[in-house]
Amino acid sequence: MKLKACVFIFHPVSGHLLLKRLTARGGDYQPVTGGVEPNEPVLLGAQREVFEETGFRAEDGSWEQLEAINDFESPWGPAREYNFLFSLKNTASCEVKLDSSEHMDFLWTRDAALVNRELIHPPQRKAFAEALVRMKKKFIS
Repeated sequence: MKLKACVFIFHPVSGHLLLKRLTARGGDYQPVTGGVEPNEPVLLGAQREVFEETGFRAEDGSWEQLEAINDFESPWGPAREYNFLFSLKNTASCEVKLDSSEHMDFLWTRDAALVNRELIHPPQRKAFAEALVRMKKKFIS
């Protein structure tokens, strides 16, 4: 089974980050997603994907693994996707360094409803709902 990581990135000032995939890859907005390498711990795979797709380093914020785990059939066979919340520090730069081989644009938004509408996969919507609950506890408490 192929392991995947999905990372919801949040910045206390700028909000939620979505990446726009190339038109050839669907052209939709999504969180950071990617495959975990064989023998790579899932968290390290998630951190590597975030760095490759945005330029953010693991130490730029805090990481939480979400309870939501998505099993699905990918073009490469059965896959299991682990979901994470990456909360950037308030002092972290919001400059996104896109991987142009995968994404053509990005969007920072504080509108959680917009994020939910843009997520085309229902399991990602469920994971995002969990991430929202955790963010509220973290930033409102």
